Amino acid sequence: IDPPSISMKILSPIITGSGLEIYHRRLSRSLEEQGVETCLLPLSPRREFWPWSLSWKSQKQFEKFAPFDLLHTSSEYGCFFRIPHLPLLVTLLHSAVDDEVLQTFPWPVRWHHRWILKAFLKRTVETADRLVVISRFTLENLCKVLERDIAAEVIYIGIDENLFRP
Repeated sequence: IDPPSISMKILSPIITGSGLEIYHRRLSRSLEEQGVETCLLPLSPRREFWPWSLSWKSQKQFEKFAPFDLLHTSSEYGCFFRIPHLPLLVTLLHSAVDDEVLQTFPWPVRWHHRWILKAFLKRTVETADRLVVISRFTLENLCKVLERDIAAEVIYIGIDENLFRP
């Protein structure tokens, strides 16, 4: 039996050069196999130095690709990609602001993550229509870091739950 045809277009603006790009490329390939049209909008990693530019840069590029049914992006800079009347789905793959993780980074990176990235993450969580996390641990960590309960759906990636029981 063939899966039902899904008529949907998803735009995924992503900052390139990390595991996030790999995740979105693989997800895009899988969705396309299911009949879902996807468009990855690659953005330079240099934009992390001036994240406010993501908003106006991406808005101009979005117009080229319209119309879309859904915007799917990452948690760190998702707040900059909000488009009125377009649902925003955000995936949190890990907590980039977790204190234990940050201890392994050099101090400039720790500072950036604690004081800048954490604020963007908070704005993104508040802005997103739906939030997906890849594990309960990630969700619990996010709630702890942001000091509040967060409504998110846990969707494990790459795990056969019939074979490996959570």
